[in-house]
Amino acid sequence: MARPKKTEASVAIEKRLREMEKNKPKVYNIMDDGKFGQEITGQRFTQCATCGVEFEQNIVWDYHRYSTWKTCPSCRSKLAQRSFQAQKAKESGSTYAIPYEPLEWQKEAYEEFKKHRFQVLACGVRAGKDKYSISVGFMYFIECLNENRHLHNFDMVPPVYWWIIAPTFKLAEQNWRQLKVIVKKTFRNEKEFVVACDNSSMTMQTVGGGVIEVRSAFNEDMLVGVGLDLVTITEAARIKDLESVWANLEGRLSSPGRGLESDRKGKSYGMGKAIINSSPLGENYFYKMFKWGVKGSDTYSSDWCSLQFPWTANPANAELARQIVHTKYGDITREQDMIARLGLRRYEQDFLGKFLPSEDVAFKNFMDNCVTDIYAGEYAKWSKAQRDLFIKEWQEVKPYGNYRISYDPATGSSSDSPVLIVRDMDTNNIVRVLDMYGKSYEQQWDTIAVYSKLYNHAPCVFSDTGHTPVIGQLEKRGVPEIVLHEQGSLKGKYIQSLVLAVQNKDLHILFDGSEAIKTLCAQMSDYKEKNGKYGNDEEPHDDFVSALYLNYYDYGEQKNEYAYAFDFTFV
Repeated sequence: MARPKKTEASVAIEKRLREMEKNKPKVYNIMDDGKFGQEITGQRFTQCATCGVEFEQNIVWDYHRYSTWKTCPSCRSKLAQRSFQAQKAKESGSTYAIPYEPLEWQKEAYEEFKKHRFQVLACGVRAGKDKYSISVGFMYFIECLNENRHLHNFDMVPPVYWWIIAPTFKLAEQNWRQLKVIVKKTFRNEKEFVVACDNSSMTMQTVGGGVIEVRSAFNEDMLVGVGLDLVTITEAARIKDLESVWANLEGRLSSPGRGLESDRKGKSYGMGKAIINSSPLGENYFYKMFKWGVKGSDTYSSDWCSLQFPWTANPANAELARQIVHTKYGDITREQDMIARLGLRRYEQDFLGKFLPSEDVAFKNFMDNCVTDIYAGEYAKWSKAQRDLFIKEWQEVKPYGNYRISYDPATGSSSDSPVLIVRDMDTNNIVRVLDMYGKSYEQQWDTIAVYSKLYNHAPCVFSDTGHTPVIGQLEKRGVPEIVLHEQGSLKGKYIQSLVLAVQNKDLHILFDGSEAIKTLCAQMSDYKEKNGKYGNDEEPHDDFVSALYLNYYDYGEQKNEYAYAFDFTFV
C-alpha cells in the first residue's frame, strides 16, 4: 500500500508541535533526583554586605546547595535600578558628578562665591583652601563650557579660559595635580573631557574649546594680552608684586563676553571671577585686597567677598590640635606645644590666618626676657669686686662644656664691624661679645682661632655672603666651620629662630657696661620687621644682630631619634 503524502499544512503543524514540546517548562521531580535524601550544602543564611540585614539564600537544585549571593534581594533590586538609570542617562545624554565633599567652611565660602565676583580667603595652613579653589573653579569652568560658546561666538579665543596662578611654578604644581585628580574621577573616560594635556607646561585643552593654564606670577608683565573667565591665585601674599599682578588680571576678567551669561545679564562687558587665597604675611598688599571684601572697611566694594578661617576649620586639624603631647613641663595639647616651639606670632599668622602688623619690633620684650643688668635692680648695691667676680664666672670656660662661635665678617676698616659672639649651648648664656673693628681679615681669623681653642674647640658659624671668601680660612687654623646661606627666605628663617628664643627666654645676655654689649642691646631693641623684611630703624648697622641670629640658626628644630632593630640569620 502506498504511503500517503504529507501535505504542507501537516508538516507545519508537526514542526510547531515539536517546538512546543521543546519549550515546555520542565517540572522538577525530586523522586527522580539521584541525590534524593542528601543534605543541601552551603550557608543558608547570610548577612547582606550592603545593608547588613540577614537574608535566606536560594536553593540551587542542580548542584544541591544554597546560592552564594553577597547582598539581599532588596539591595540587588536597587542596584539593578541604578544600573538601568545610568544606562538610560548614558543613552540620552551624559550626567557627571564632581567628586568634591566640601567642609562646612567651604560650603559657606561657596555660597558667597556665587553672589560675588571676587573672593579673598585668608586661611591657616592645611585648612583646605587650595582644594576649595580648584574644585569650585572646576565647577565654574564647566558652567562656562555648558554655554557652548564655540558654536556661536567664533571671535572669542579660546571660548573658555582659566588661569591658575602661584608665586612660582613650583608652588602651582599641587594645584595642577589636584585638577588632574578631579578630572580623572569626574569622567569615566578622560577623553570625554580632555582634548590635549601637557604636563611640562601644565596646560589642558578641553572639549568645547576650553583651556586651563598654570601661570607663574614671578614676572607680572607676562600676565597680559587675553580675556579670562576665571582666575584662581594660591598663596597670593607671597607674590613679589601682587599689586601689579592684580592690576593686569582684573582688566582681563572684564573682557567682553567673559564670565557666565547669567552674571552678565545681557551686558557686553565681562564678568569673569577670581578666587584669591593665601596664608597672611603681615599687612602687605594681600591684606589691602582682603579689606576690599570686608563690610564696614573704608575700602569695601560689593564686588568683593573676604572670609577668614583658621587651620582648625578642617576637622582633621581640629582633632590634631586637641591631641595631648608629653613635654618636660608636663602634658599639653599639640596646639600649646606648637605655640611654644614656633612662637605665638608665627602661630597666629600661619595657623590662625590672622593679619599681624607688618612693621613692628622683631624681638619683643628682649630687654625684660634676655638681659641681666648688673647695674640695676637687685644688683645695684653690688660692689665693683662683686660685679667683676660675677662677670668672671659668667665667662669662665666649663670643662667639657658645649660652645658655639658665630661671626659676621667685615673688612675691619669700613663702617661695619666684624663681630664675634660665643654662646654656651648648655645654658644659652652669651659668654663673649667681641667687636673686632679695625682688625684685618687675617687678624679676625686668628682671634676666632684663639677663642675657639679657649672654649673647648668651639665650631664657628658664619654666612658665605661676606666681603671676601672666608670658607677654609678658619679650618686652616683648626676651627670647625659651619657655613650658612642667607639667600631668599633663609635670613628670615634664622631671624624667626632668634625671635622664638627671645620669646622662650632661651637667650641670656649679661649687661656688663661694655660698648659691645651696649651696641648689641641697642641693635636688638631697634630691629624692625616690615612686610617680611628686617633691618634697623635708627641704628645705622645690624652687625651684632646678624652674628647673634647666625648662632641661633637651628634653634627650635626637632631632632628625631630612631631606634633600629636588626634581625640576623646565619646562612
